[in-house]
Amino acid sequence: MTNEVKSPFVIATVLNHNGWMDAAECVRSLLSSSYANLKIVVIDNCSTDNSVNELTKLVGGNRVQLVQTGANLGSVGGTAFAARYALKSKADFIFALSNDLAVQPDTIEILVNAMLSDPGLGVLSPKIMYYRRPDRIWSCGFVMNHWLARGTDLVKRVERCPHNAEMLDVDMLVGAVMFLRRELVEQVGFLDERYFFQNEEYEFFDRIKKAGWRVKVAMNTSVLHKVGQTIGTESYDRWYYGTRNRLLYIRESLPLLQRITAKSFFYGTRPIKFCRWLFKGKPDLIRATFDGWRDYRRCKLGKRLSTGDVG
Repeated sequence: MTNEVKSPFVIATVLNHNGWMDAAECVRSLLSSSYANLKIVVIDNCSTDNSVNELTKLVGGNRVQLVQTGANLGSVGGTAFAARYALKSKADFIFALSNDLAVQPDTIEILVNAMLSDPGLGVLSPKIMYYRRPDRIWSCGFVMNHWLARGTDLVKRVERCPHNAEMLDVDMLVGAVMFLRRELVEQVGFLDERYFFQNEEYEFFDRIKKAGWRVKVAMNTSVLHKVGQTIGTESYDRWYYGTRNRLLYIRESLPLLQRITAKSFFYGTRPIKFCRWLFKGKPDLIRATFDGWRDYRRCKLGKRLSTGDVG
């Protein structure tokens, strides 16, 4: 990538909501990238803290820009907003990131080269490592089981059977880290904003695969992820949206037989989860599940009115 004029134009979008310190670290990691034809756009998703003032300090020249959404669109709407903005800005590739990530200097160059070598590759992700344990993989993509409406991360499979392949074929990626080809987004569209937060990847990557695009993980580069930084892994909102949106995906995206088996699996496993949560002293997660189910039944989608710090 020595000829900057001919190299594809990449826009890296950093989605922030009340997390300017993480976003600033993410931006600084992107500024150290070895890829030259790069613009960094911080998308502030209606923060209520001092994010806008602090992130404005990073803006300079043509390298870093700050854009405000004007409303809390959730992680799903914020990512869709970022993708639309990047397309209008004539990006060839969109590197959509949440703010709780740190990117390696060689990552973008590796991802661009992989895309250029495979025209049928639509979405790519680096492997995702734990921020505090950068030697451990947090995620390297998922295989999808439509009969159960759930994805299984390939981390354990990769750890059991290490291999030297630079690219790993997968069905689905974590929505917080996606390197998207412009042509793919123009063809299949954006994330479904009715999901607002959680499980939107199921529907989005189904669309991508049905359109004939390949999805891969670049195992030869990585990002570091501050797991649970955006919202707790056992929070009310996570299980509310997880319940509502999974049921929405089953109803709208799966054929009849898979809908039957997926719903049976979902409802059949809830009592086990409820017992675990009671044992751990987390009855609010049971209430979150019932509230998510109720709003799914009532077709109340998008942002839950009492949602707190999700963005």
